Amino acid sequence: MMRPGNRPAALELRGTLRRALAETMEEADSRVRMLRLARDDLTRAVEAHPHLARAWWNLSEVLRLRGEFDASLRAAERALAEDAFLEDARQVYRQLFYTAFEQEQNERAARWCAEGRRRFPHTADLILCRLLILATVDTIPPDPGAVAAVADTVVRNVAPADSGAWRAYVDMQLAKTFARAGQADSAEAYIGRAHGGAFQAWLGYDEAHTRLLLGQRDSALVLLAGYLEIQPGRAEYWPRDWWLRDLWTDPRFRELLGTTAD
Repeated sequence: MMRPGNRPAALELRGTLRRALAETMEEADSRVRMLRLARDDLTRAVEAHPHLARAWWNLSEVLRLRGEFDASLRAAERALAEDAFLEDARQVYRQLFYTAFEQEQNERAARWCAEGRRRFPHTADLILCRLLILATVDTIPPDPGAVAAVADTVVRNVAPADSGAWRAYVDMQLAKTFARAGQADSAEAYIGRAHGGAFQAWLGYDEAHTRLLLGQRDSALVLLAGYLEIQPGRAEYWPRDWWLRDLWTDPRFRELLGTTAD
């Protein structure tokens, strides 16, 4: 069997494949091991050939999945520095935003969001980042009108077949905005509008955040428990998820995460 050895392109390919495989794994130990192998391959690739922009980008993704957020940001920034017109540039800007945003580095997140929108003004993900900042960042006064305008722009820039799911998601962000503004009835109305005629399990995490903004911890915990049934891998991020900050010291939340990790 031919092995990658120290050939950067082969290491990049194997590391990228290992990253993709890790993302399909539900068993935690196997996922951790595969991500470590992917990180090692991609690190060796960029050490041997520092100008491999795509390898830097894939390394950034692996580091993010491992929870190494600062290193992930540096790798993504290096990917753009090596090739500003990288084929995956849209995804790189998106990743830069989300990695900074997840660490509550809001000024850095806003900068990458704005730069991404400047280069790709009709990419829904790069419009959505502005919506998330307006809807959820504590230091920005809640403005339902502004959030609604950005939400409409997001939906206008997706394929018609996908518009229903996107509308549901942005409606939940509007619910958060109303909750932050102290308008509980409007928040409840938008929660209902997001789900439509039946509960949508994939919205459970965002609804849990909305419930926390409404001061409804018990409901938030129920929603998070249900969400983990469809997305068990998310539990590893929640102890540092600032959207869930109000639950960090709640023993029921700790029990939920501990049970999931077993």
